[in-house]
Amino acid sequence: MKSNTKALLTLVLITLFFLQSRTQDVTDSTFWFGTQHGMMVANVNFNPLIDYSTISSYSGGLNILYMNEKNIGIGLEANFVQGGWDEGGLYEKRFSMFQLPLYTQFQIGKKNFKVLIQAGPNLSFLLNESSNQISDTLSYNYYFTSIENNFFTGITGGLGFRYVLKENQSISIEGRFNQGLTGIFDQNGNTEFVLSQPQFFGGYIKYQRKLFKSKPKIDDSLQRDSEN
Repeated sequence: MKSNTKALLTLVLITLFFLQSRTQDVTDSTFWFGTQHGMMVANVNFNPLIDYSTISSYSGGLNILYMNEKNIGIGLEANFVQGGWDEGGLYEKRFSMFQLPLYTQFQIGKKNFKVLIQAGPNLSFLLNESSNQISDTLSYNYYFTSIENNFFTGITGGLGFRYVLKENQSISIEGRFNQGLTGIFDQNGNTEFVLSQPQFFGGYIKYQRKLFKSKPKIDDSLQRDSEN
């Protein structure tokens, strides 16, 4: 878990450094705030493998987007997601998480229509969990084991389309994939799993409204030279 956290922090620093390095050539910047709602399909990457099926549920939350130029920016979301798996009528486990994806957003296109590419790290916090052993035919140790980690690291990737409705409003359709790096069970815990990383994939419809637009400060000496 410590190595995963270090890797995540490295990704955060690289993302912020890259964005900061671009601000030298910025003509202006915009801040957007909005909300997103959609569906996520969830599973868990288990090793050793088990026989199970995915579950799907609602996901949604709030977002803020900072664009430091026309085609590059950074986004932060606060989402509710629900993970878990279903073992075909024998056993089912669900858990709810508060997820914070931080990603660089690249936009490709002209005027009002843009293609989006998103990539970056995410942090998640366990909210609650529930399990249901439907059948007593089979029983495994992890059926009776609670989730052993409350804090998760991961990576986020996304593709989508964005359309600016007006100068200060936009709507997006985004596909999203979240890969957990931290397992729900410890490798040396009470289960036989070496890996138990949560995974989510699905999509959102996102509405955003421009909060404000700022322009970079002009050096006074340069301004005086231009006036002369």
